[in-house]
Amino acid sequence: MAAELDPLSLGPQLNQVEDLLEERKYPEARNKVEQVLRTAPSNGVALTLENAIAFWQKDCAAAKASSGKLIEMYPQAPGARLAGFAAESVCGNPDRARAQAARMFQQASGNLSPYSIAGAIALSGNADHVMPYLEKSAELREPRLLMLKYDRVFDTVRQDPRFLALERRLGLLE
Repeated sequence: MAAELDPLSLGPQLNQVEDLLEERKYPEARNKVEQVLRTAPSNGVALTLENAIAFWQKDCAAAKASSGKLIEMYPQAPGARLAGFAAESVCGNPDRARAQAARMFQQASGNLSPYSIAGAIALSGNADHVMPYLEKSAELREPRLLMLKYDRVFDTVRQDPRFLALERRLGLLE
């Protein structure tokens, strides 16, 4: 409704993309984010969503293109570096992705959200490395933590007892 009432505002349109992404309606999400990028080609949120869609669709070329745009436009932004890590993962370069992630974590030690770090690490499925960052995220009360129950990146560690205990503690499990 907000997008209909104010069609020039990007916020509601980007929320629609995020909703479609969470619903795993990737072709619709891609169409919507492309529409946003036609009017705002340098919007960091839209470019990040474009990269996330490419990642979940396992579209190497699109992931490389969107991460390249993000890194070019926002070279110091940790999110741009996360996009590059995601692109390497999708393109079948796990060693390069791990090395890139390690450099990023080292360089941006205090500037990255623990939730974001946990999400990047979760791609490897190693709950022992994911859980300390999720616990730190909970200590900081990061708003994004409320998406934990639905954030697909954590599917690889979702059944770990510590993950389930955290969800219970946060009130995300009944």
